[in-house]
Amino acid sequence: MAIFGYAYKIHTSQINLNISLSPHCNYSNGSEALRVFLEGARYLYKVEEAPLNIVSPHNYLKKFTGKANETEFGLYTYYSSDSCEKEKNRITNELEQRGFSIYKNNVLVKDKNGYYISCKFMGDAYILVVARGEREDVIDFAKTVTPLYYGPSPEKVIFYTLLEKNISTMLEKNIPIMEENWTAEVGVKIEGYMAKFEGSVKPNLNVAVYVYPKGCGREVYLEITKALAKSWKDITPVNATGKMFKKDNTRFYVEYSQVMGFDRVVILIYNSSRT
Repeated sequence: MAIFGYAYKIHTSQINLNISLSPHCNYSNGSEALRVFLEGARYLYKVEEAPLNIVSPHNYLKKFTGKANETEFGLYTYYSSDSCEKEKNRITNELEQRGFSIYKNNVLVKDKNGYYISCKFMGDAYILVVARGEREDVIDFAKTVTPLYYGPSPEKVIFYTLLEKNISTMLEKNIPIMEENWTAEVGVKIEGYMAKFEGSVKPNLNVAVYVYPKGCGREVYLEITKALAKSWKDITPVNATGKMFKKDNTRFYVEYSQVMGFDRVVILIYNSSRT
């Protein structure tokens, strides 16, 4: 994300929300992601399916291995950005230990050999691409397949959420958002998301955005509001698009909506005693 700025220190030790959620979502196995990638690749290369012994990820949902001309490649699908990025980083570290170094555009090189390791959302899931071949062929492969990563994605939902007029107004326009993991500090543990963003604005305002498959985010929203209603006062304004609660000097706002075909849950926590 490019909307980062000066790092504000967050003081959240006095808040304990005790919210733990793991929704039952209808995740895809990534068949559409494989179809979209391969359909585009076949316009660019002669693609052949074949079993390959290249650096392989763990815990993937579905896979395809083969060759694009002379470049060997594997496609592996995941439901969340966290799980996909974890495997991307593991493989990258493994290659660096074998003497490969980062070139650019997710390409690692060593002498005349190259690897391309990329993790992107496409179709219906995150797809991890691992390609191997001669250095120049792999560099060309990376450039050629990059335009295939098009269309809506959880990351785009988060990006545009932070730019939305209503969000920027709530956060005060032009104040930078610093990416920072703060939810665990206030007793919020939300899982099962496809992608998330946590950040801080000033010392007294925190924001979190969670993206889920369509139909799943509403469950998260309802469970959060149910948990808060037990001990927080509902102060939701008339015609508000979400729910707002108050306890002592802390306000908690949660909102659910559908954006770009995904479910989105936005959380804002404001504490007037912190400046």
